[in-house]
Amino acid sequence: MVYILLGNGFETIEALAPCDVMRRAGIQVHLVSVSEELTVMSGQGVQVAADCRLEDVVLDKMDMLVLPGGLGGVRAIMSNQDAQVLIQQAAHEGKCIGAICAAPTMLAQLGLPDRRH
Repeated sequence: MVYILLGNGFETIEALAPCDVMRRAGIQVHLVSVSEELTVMSGQGVQVAADCRLEDVVLDKMDMLVLPGGLGGVRAIMSNQDAQVLIQQAAHEGKCIGAICAAPTMLAQLGLPDRRH
């Protein structure tokens, strides 16, 4: 399972293009709202209906976590303590994390090491 975190202000193409490509490849992907609402607004004004909320994410089923950019979305994710914990847990358990554009700043703020080899 791939989870893509969405906070209001996310970069549309950085969330929806990976979702589209992975779903076409037969990979199970869930768009995850980090707010209480399932509807999330992109930085470009596109409303997206998330598949689930943050509390529905099952770490044991996660293969990958995708963090799209967009300064508003990054701020929304980083202002959510549960989202921060999820990112840290995913990193600690060796899950793949894809951070796009502005999203690597979240990894830096959380003190996660550069794990490229």
